Amino acid sequence: MPSIATRLADGVGAALANLPLALVPLALALTDVQKIRAVLAFSGFRTGVRFTLPASVLTVWGFVSTPATGVSVNAGVPTTGLTDPATVAAAAGGLLVTAVLSAGYFGSVADALAGRRYRFVEHVRRHFRAFLVVTVAPVAVFAPAALLVAAAPASAPVVLLPCSSSPSARRTCCSRRRT
Repeated sequence: MPSIATRLADGVGAALANLPLALVPLALALTDVQKIRAVLAFSGFRTGVRFTLPASVLTVWGFVSTPATGVSVNAGVPTTGLTDPATVAAAAGGLLVTAVLSAGYFGSVADALAGRRYRFVEHVRRHFRAFLVVTVAPVAVFAPAALLVAAAPASAPVVLLPCSSSPSARRTCCSRRRT
């Protein structure tokens, strides 16, 4: 059985041999301009918790909580500009780009793990539809809830988690006022 040092050296060697694939998570992270602006505009110390759905390609934003005030709900598309056709087109384009990059990325990672030369464009052609579903489904499921929260008056309570029918659970039900 190889030592941990040997396994780490093999992993680093494989990662360096396929370094161009690291551009996909980097490109997807750079497309989220709002989060980059929030980080650059913040000064001081901050801690935060980030709960996210599994994403096809993990970027830095999957585990880094950006500075925000109050409780925020994000469905993956901006809820403030849904009446603006340019915003809707940009959000749809972002989902398409994410699906294209994810399809090529995962097919190429599979090739690299099998010791084959990766064929990014071929994997995009083969897996685009499946990754489009994986990319759009969470947005389609959670967009109505995010729109409801965004449209609610600031004084209205918004229930974030379903309450149980037991009396003790009802007392501790997670309900938050928007701030």
